[in-house]
Amino acid sequence: MSESPKDPETNPAASLPFVMRTRFDQPELLGASWWQERLLAAPARAGGSVEPSRRQALQTLLALGGFAVLGVGFGAARCSSSRSSSTQTALELQQTHGLTIDANGVPFVFADLVFSVCDGTQFDNAVLQNLATLLRPARQDLQPFYVPTLFQSLAAPSAGPLRNAIRPMHNAALERAEARGAAIRELLAVLDQPQTLALVVDLPGPEAVAFAAGLAGAVDVVFGFDNWPHPRGVVPSHQTLAAALYYAPRLAQPLGPAPRPLCLVLDRNRILPYHNEPDRFDNRYLARLPDTKALRALGITRVLYVAAEGAKAEEADDLNDEFVAYREGGLSVQLLGTGDLRLADPAPATGNNTGNTASSTSGSGARGGHYLWHGSPMHHWWFWSHYGFPHRQGPLAGVQPNGPVFGAGYRPTPRPSAFTGRPAGGLGLLPSRGRSNSSSSRGGSWGRSSGFTGS
Repeated sequence: MSESPKDPETNPAASLPFVMRTRFDQPELLGASWWQERLLAAPARAGGSVEPSRRQALQTLLALGGFAVLGVGFGAARCSSSRSSSTQTALELQQTHGLTIDANGVPFVFADLVFSVCDGTQFDNAVLQNLATLLRPARQDLQPFYVPTLFQSLAAPSAGPLRNAIRPMHNAALERAEARGAAIRELLAVLDQPQTLALVVDLPGPEAVAFAAGLAGAVDVVFGFDNWPHPRGVVPSHQTLAAALYYAPRLAQPLGPAPRPLCLVLDRNRILPYHNEPDRFDNRYLARLPDTKALRALGITRVLYVAAEGAKAEEADDLNDEFVAYREGGLSVQLLGTGDLRLADPAPATGNNTGNTASSTSGSGARGGHYLWHGSPMHHWWFWSHYGFPHRQGPLAGVQPNGPVFGAGYRPTPRPSAFTGRPAGGLGLLPSRGRSNSSSSRGGSWGRSSGFTGS
């Protein structure tokens, strides 16, 4: 980024001091304490006050790699009635100053890149420019809930280094996630009124994409990835992009006329811990989900939250408000742990109404193997009975699992977290003269709404 003029007459922002607006004590919200310390250590001006110029402070921030400060907001105080101040989020700073702001020349690091995509064809670089359009929901009534921000980053003028480095990604973890999604797709075939169900898939980004690919053709997929990747980003969202490139042909397939569940796909890494590292770019963000009114308008009465293996038996902290509102609004909210979707037992099942895994099910497996709920075809077809959803008889008579079911008895209840009672407009705002050139209508990395209705 080029250096701004020092003369306040040609650059009015150069004379604007910073003042602290608020301070947080929670460890989760202390992403900018290092910046406070740097500002307080700056040379004092005449009269003994510490008032670093706005340009100096931004240079300090650039040098430390800390554009996306979490938890402490700074505002530019007006020095005359003719000047105004505004703030920008990490996403807005990237959109204004470039995707790799403060990290020019730092490479994006990928793993398990391949040269073909899920249908076996060669990867076409042309997909990079239109991925956001390719993965947009086919149903117009679902498009207001689509958050294409991450996919749009590939088309940004400043995304040249990312476009040059990225290729499709595929590995065993994605195969496993895809196979688990395929297991749920198999079960959806016997679900009554599938259009009344919303799945909220909240897995690490690449696995969330793969899980959705396993469901493809049986659900209406709506992605909610609301940040841009950065070479030093807290959220490795460039890996999510690489997985999306691999599965794009399947996810972009036209869907048939049959009623289908809604599938909202989130990146669980969006709120990864951040421990005050000045060399990290805080591209975290909060998930955006349709509110209760919007879900009811779509005919949805049931929400099934898909949690990552090893996660707590509860929704992510930034979803607590929404899920409590769902329950209070009369929606059924239940929990599925992907750890309960297991590789099929190799031994054949016994009994009059059973058969071995290969012959007793309709073949929901992907290359990651054939996954079943609790690993058995008998338990697998008990799935909807466990959740109390009306359904038709499957190929086998279902049998309740003997062991515990993850999330049994789950009920979303209010709980305090770093996101409880947060101020409107989001967290982690940084001062910036003028309005951003943001192309996103959904706000920045920590932009937050209480839910949008799609109206």
